[in-house]
Amino acid sequence: MTIPRVPMEKAQALSPGQRQSLEHFYGALDTRDVALVDQALTSDWEDIPLAPGQAIGPEGIKPIFRMLISAFPDLSTEISEVLAEAGRAAARVIVTGTHRGDLFGVPASGKFVRFALHEFHEFEGDRLRRTYHLVDLFGLFTQIGAWPRPQRATGRMLALQIEGYSDQPRAKLIEIPERSPGAGEVRVRVTAAALNPLDVKLTQGHMQEWFPLTFPYVPGTDFAGIVDDVGRASTPSGTAMPFMAGRNRLRAALWPSL
Repeated sequence: MTIPRVPMEKAQALSPGQRQSLEHFYGALDTRDVALVDQALTSDWEDIPLAPGQAIGPEGIKPIFRMLISAFPDLSTEISEVLAEAGRAAARVIVTGTHRGDLFGVPASGKFVRFALHEFHEFEGDRLRRTYHLVDLFGLFTQIGAWPRPQRATGRMLALQIEGYSDQPRAKLIEIPERSPGAGEVRVRVTAAALNPLDVKLTQGHMQEWFPLTFPYVPGTDFAGIVDDVGRASTPSGTAMPFMAGRNRLRAALWPSL
């Protein structure tokens, strides 16, 4: 169990300390020593997007790393590619391991998996200050053959919440009180959802002259699901019906269930 290394011919723009921070960050998984992230991250490090309930900083990522180590006891990472310029680095990391423990509620399958991380790091001095991450969860859970289902309390529903206008909108998954639809509204049990270019333009503020947002904002323009409750003067529940999601009238009536 060794610390993975940034290939010597890669990331020439990084300082030795920055290269070491990248190696210690991923090495916390390989060595099973999650305390290594304390040597890699600033105290206010941002992981974007945050996992449900995840705090900022090193202490926020440690429980997630422990869960991954428990789910994949033989987990290994390879830093296969790093592209860098002053103060920033993009990394492609290949993760392999055998699924032998609970993973986001999915029980052990015994299957060997291989999936990729694509992460975009910003440095403050030699330490990581901010990370934008893209994880091939579709590939991971397809290999496992099962998908996690987030747990929520009775009378609650999940929502993706955006706090304010930003060039790089920050979103978090939260629980909100369950709501019944009003007159002319329907409630949709969502089975698939996405953030599309319109959502990005809205939350970056490019369209606020015409479509000003009220924050915190829950996007709701791109989804598919089943109508499970209706308000007055609506189509009966369970009836398939085509419609376009109205930004204001429908967002509070969504019932996410992924």
